[in-house]
Amino acid sequence: MKEKLKAIKIVLFDLDGVLINDSNDENRIDEIIRLLRDFCDKMNELGILVGVITGREADEVTGKIGEIENIKILTSSIDKVSLAQKIIDENNLQCENILFIGDELFDLPLLQNCGVSAAPKSARREVKRAVDFILDSSGAGGILTAIYNLLKNRNTDAG
Repeated sequence: MKEKLKAIKIVLFDLDGVLINDSNDENRIDEIIRLLRDFCDKMNELGILVGVITGREADEVTGKIGEIENIKILTSSIDKVSLAQKIIDENNLQCENILFIGDELFDLPLLQNCGVSAAPKSARREVKRAVDFILDSSGAGGILTAIYNLLKNRNTDAG
C-alpha cells in the first residue's frame, strides 16, 4: 500500500455523503469550505491536486467550492469515471495517481479503477467492502484530516 500511496498525485472526493453528510452540514457550508481550503493548501505543499466529483447539479455549494484555489469541481454526472478521466487528461495523470473517497454504489466504478480508494465509516456496506481504507471518521473535518495524515507520511519509513 505504501507504494500505491507514493503514486498519488490527486485526491478526489465525492461531495454528498463524504464531505457533506446531512442538512446540518448544508447549514455549516462556510465551515466546510474553510476546512476544504486549508486541506487544499496542505495538499498543494505536498504537490497533490484536489478535486470534487459529484452527481449534484451545480448550485450554491458547488459554486463556493469552485472558488477555492487549487481545487477542481466536476458536477452533474453519476458517471464519475468519465469525470475523473477529464481531470486525468488535463493533468497528464493515470488512474493509479488517484485517491478517491466515495460512499455510494455509483461511486464503485471509480473506487475500483483508482490507485487508492477510501470510504467514510458511514458509507454503504458494499462500498466499504470494496475500498482499500475505511476512514474511522465521518464529516468533512475528520475525513480531510485522515487523508492529509495518510499522505503526508507516505514518503517516510514510519508512515
